[in-house]
Amino acid sequence: MEPGIPYTKNDSVKAHWKPYAYRRYKFNNAVEKGARGLWHIRTIANPNTSFTENFIYAHICEKGAVQIFSDAGKDHNEVKKQLAGFQSPSFAFNKQQTVAI
Repeated sequence: MEPGIPYTKNDSVKAHWKPYAYRRYKFNNAVEKGARGLWHIRTIANPNTSFTENFIYAHICEKGAVQIFSDAGKDHNEVKKQLAGFQSPSFAFNKQQTVAI
């Protein structure tokens, strides 16, 4: 999960996306879509995240995200550019890929 959304407060065209920027919305959306866990790409923990049994939630740094994406054959910066352009890059990570928290 990337923080925020790609707009500035002066961007009236994209301002309607602001409600989707909230961490709690993104967290709950992941749970509702059946995710088993979520990496929040930000090193500062957020106390507003609710507990969900059997759901793993962790904060990781940008360097960690780059490595996880690279190990899966993806370019983290390219995915971020696609998100900034309001594209929906969808892909699965390798099921054999492991991460130690």
